[in-house]
Amino acid sequence: MLQRIANSRLGMISRQLSTSRTSSISTKSLVNESVKDSPITFTERVGLKTFSLNRPKALNALNQEMMILIKNRIKEWDSNPSTGVILSSGVGKAYCAGGDVKSIALNPNKDDALNILKDEFELDHQLAVLTKPYVALMDGYTMGGGAGISLPAPIRVSTDNTVFAFPETRLGYAPDVGASYYLSRLDGQLGAYLSLTGNNVSGSDLYHLGLSTHHVSPSLFPALVGRLSDLSSSPVTGSDVNSVIDEFTTQPLPKLSETLMGAHRQAIDDAFGQSSVEEIIQVLENFKENRPEVGKWAAETLETLYDRPPTSLKVALEAVRRGVKMHNVAQALQQELTFANQFIYNSDDFRAGVTAVLVNKTTEVPQWQPNNLKDIRKNDVIGSYFTTTENTSDKLEIRNEKKPLYDFFHFALPTEREIEDYIRGSHPASGNNAVRRNEALTFFKTQDNAKYGVTEKVNEVIDRCTIEEKGGYLKWR
Repeated sequence: MLQRIANSRLGMISRQLSTSRTSSISTKSLVNESVKDSPITFTERVGLKTFSLNRPKALNALNQEMMILIKNRIKEWDSNPSTGVILSSGVGKAYCAGGDVKSIALNPNKDDALNILKDEFELDHQLAVLTKPYVALMDGYTMGGGAGISLPAPIRVSTDNTVFAFPETRLGYAPDVGASYYLSRLDGQLGAYLSLTGNNVSGSDLYHLGLSTHHVSPSLFPALVGRLSDLSSSPVTGSDVNSVIDEFTTQPLPKLSETLMGAHRQAIDDAFGQSSVEEIIQVLENFKENRPEVGKWAAETLETLYDRPPTSLKVALEAVRRGVKMHNVAQALQQELTFANQFIYNSDDFRAGVTAVLVNKTTEVPQWQPNNLKDIRKNDVIGSYFTTTENTSDKLEIRNEKKPLYDFFHFALPTEREIEDYIRGSHPASGNNAVRRNEALTFFKTQDNAKYGVTEKVNEVIDRCTIEEKGGYLKWR
């Protein structure tokens, strides 16, 4: 039964990564110039500078040529006093469905493969520390390498077309491009859950979780881009851009998916909060047998994890746990280059996964090496995948002291931690007094200038995480 489900899943992954759908907006409405054969279209208006990924047949998969083109141009733009806003988008059905992993996993020259990743990680960091507001229009497939160039943007715009994922464990690898930094900062254990499973997240869920900061219909992109072009303040601030895009926010916004709220969300935290992959699986097995309200979800999640290579699961969990303690994206990217080195030079899983899913498009699950969690000791994983060497080729050429212009969640909905701090009385604005639901709602609506979805986010967290005591005062569970 599990093998049949595994075959079905691999077939779905292959079709998803190799097929396309119709976009609701032409890229020509976003830019005023086009070079037919160029993989990147650059546009320079008075204050707005845009780059658009232009490989629609490849779902805008990011190759080395594109990385270098973007790196060189945004360096010029960022140092240009006339630049107000930098914006990225994709042509056709995807923003960017990932990096060109075949050129890495199947490259006969392993040094070249590692150098491609270095170029990608250095681009990701360069985008993260731009001194000008950066906006990513994440319309369509946004996966892997696409997340790497969009998540550094302090203003990230999802749409109903957005399909977001870090699918690396499906391919015998582990999430990189800064994933261990970004995912580790999500509410609860959502980061570990998304990192290990590689599950897709819809555009509206992306907004609820804080991975996007705005949710807009792509039919409004031309008007939105026009407004950004007209911003006249000098310098243009992120708050200026945030206010403009807030005006285009989709209303009413679809609700958060059932599998990411309530009992399912609590189950995610309980299972993926464990310290090892084996313990995660044990908790999920218990849920499958004894928790009917989440039993089906637990069974499906187990089937997903059983499909994944054991090494990838252990590396992914260790990476996201270490990411919590990291001070910046640069540290995460360096950690990820370290484990990438091991996957490229000393593991067959990456090559086997990419060959099966993207080349042969087979429905058979590869024979992972090793194929059993019991055969992998945590200390061995840490020793081989997370130990840096003195080899200079393993080091990224980035300036660690450079910081992002804004915090990752600066323009997103309030985080669960912020809501918890306010209710517990440890938030600077809450004082030491107990608070009621309406007080918490009023505070966060005021804090976020009535950002759409604030009420829904705060209510969901209060319903799941608090007990209402006498007088209506909230107590965190």
